[in-house]
Amino acid sequence: MQTTCPDFNAMADISCKSQKKTGEVMSFFEKYFAYIDACATARAWEIAYTTNRYDIEDYKQEMFLYLSKHIDRYNPERSCPHTFINLLMTSAKKLVLRSMGRNKNRMITSARQIDYA
Repeated sequence: MQTTCPDFNAMADISCKSQKKTGEVMSFFEKYFAYIDACATARAWEIAYTTNRYDIEDYKQEMFLYLSKHIDRYNPERSCPHTFINLLMTSAKKLVLRSMGRNKNRMITSARQIDYA
């Protein structure tokens, strides 16, 4: 029975690829940060006006997280970066609103009755 040794060169290549991908994501954020921030702020205010809950910074954080998770889907041959960012921010806004709507009628099971004196 013959055992094979792991190909450490291939493993090193994978880690280099992931580092390259991380570098590309960071450069994308750095290059378009002004537009990303403006778009996230606009969408956060839209959520606030819709829900009457003004947690703008929390909504912006959700937008940034959604963008960072989906940034690898960007294809420069299909759209310009501004269009891609705008579409992702709109999707993130819809996701946040759906989540808030889903949780608004949830029953609180750990609530206790208040005793009045």
